[in-house]
Amino acid sequence: MKKLLILLLYSQALFAQEKDFPPPGKMVEMGGYKMHYLEAGESKDGPTVIFFHGAGEIALHWNLVLPLVGEFAHAVAIDQNGEGWSEHGHGNSLIQQVSDSHQMLKEADIPGPYIIVGHSLGGILAHQFAVQYKSETAGLIFVDATHPDVVLKIFNRESETMEWKQMRLNAKKEIPAVSTDPVNPERKIASFKANRDFGDQLEKFSKEDQQRFNWIYNERPWTSVFYL
Repeated sequence: MKKLLILLLYSQALFAQEKDFPPPGKMVEMGGYKMHYLEAGESKDGPTVIFFHGAGEIALHWNLVLPLVGEFAHAVAIDQNGEGWSEHGHGNSLIQQVSDSHQMLKEADIPGPYIIVGHSLGGILAHQFAVQYKSETAGLIFVDATHPDVVLKIFNRESETMEWKQMRLNAKKEIPAVSTDPVNPERKIASFKANRDFGDQLEKFSKEDQQRFNWIYNERPWTSVFYL
């Protein structure tokens, strides 16, 4: 009973905060979960330019670029699974994120061919998108992109040591069930508040976007889902 009460209070608090900061873009139903994207220049006849954000970033990071590209093209920035206003979905292997991004574009009726722009880890997503959907990719732009052969030093919770691991490019053989509720006894939950340092770049965003960034990274109850 106590756990149920805590869960209800947590859900009410999260719902109240999300009401204050609704998705600034559009939500797309993906068959059990939703993904969020921002766009500009949707009525333009130019190419369709898709922006992939880096690790720990969100589509809103592209909001200084989108209006400029939107002057001559249809510009779209996607929140990957579990980032920004997108829900967790099937998981976050890089191959799965690419597949979900492609599905989202189709569900949202955003036609190709696409010019894919990837920043940091989004560069790997952009490259994989071009490999998987070659006929729909008109070009690639890498912005300080991560090399696909990179290895990262990751903390191993069991051994409590730092270990070098390769990027998780491959999805599982079986597609995991959709995760719509992060409070799940089958998963290990870690709550935290993340801070992002924009330097003087934050001042270039609108006041509304600055408030959204602050909510996403400092105020929103944040759950990180670790699959066993």
